[in-house]
Amino acid sequence: MPIVDGKQIVSMKVVDLEYQPPRFTVRQGVPVEWRIDGSQTAGCASVLSAPGLNITVSLPRSGEKVVKFTPDKTGTFTFSCPMGMTTRGAAITVIANETGAVAPTPVASANEQPTEAPASAPAQKFTMSVTNEQGFYPNSFTAKKNLSVELEVDVKADISGCMDTMIGSDYDIAYRLKPGKNTVRFTPTKVGKLDLTCPMGIPMGEFTITN
Repeated sequence: MPIVDGKQIVSMKVVDLEYQPPRFTVRQGVPVEWRIDGSQTAGCASVLSAPGLNITVSLPRSGEKVVKFTPDKTGTFTFSCPMGMTTRGAAITVIANETGAVAPTPVASANEQPTEAPASAPAQKFTMSVTNEQGFYPNSFTAKKNLSVELEVDVKADISGCMDTMIGSDYDIAYRLKPGKNTVRFTPTKVGKLDLTCPMGIPMGEFTITN
C-alpha cells in the first residue's frame, strides 16, 4: 500500500452485503485512513466491526466514513457486519514495516505556547443492565443537551448477532457490547429523541434530550 502524506489510504464500497474490495494489506506502525462508502448498504451491513483492530463504526447513508487507526501489530484481522452476513473472508492484513516508514511527528511552531485543556462539566451518568429476564433495562433516560453522557451497559446475558452492537446514528454511536460493564459515550447537541438500536433497528433504549 503506497504511503501518501504519511498515511496509508484504502478505499472500499459496501454494496448490499458485499465489500468491494474485501481485502487490504497495510504496514505496521503507519497511520491508515480507511475510506468507506456505505451509501448502498443493506440491513446490518450499515455497521462494520473489526474486533481485532478495536473498530466498530456505523456507516452513513451518504458520503464516506473515514476510519483512522495505526496498526501496532502484524496479522490478519477480519471485519464484517455484526451478524457475519457480509463478504466471507473480508480482512485487513498488517505486514511488518520493512520500508522504514514511520508515522509523521507534529512539529510545533517556535511561537506556539502550550495551552491547558478547558475544564469540562461532569458527565451525565446512566446505567443499564442486559439480562435474560428483563432484556435491556432500564431503557428510557432523560439527559441535557450539550453535556456529555456516559451510559454504562452491564451485560449479564448471552447476546449475539446484531444484539451485541448498539448504534445511535444521530450521534455516530456504534459500540460492540461485551460481557460485563461497557461504557457508551456521546454528547447530545439537539433537543429531541435519540433511539438506541441494534443494526437491524430492534430497540435497545432511548434518550429524551432536553435544554
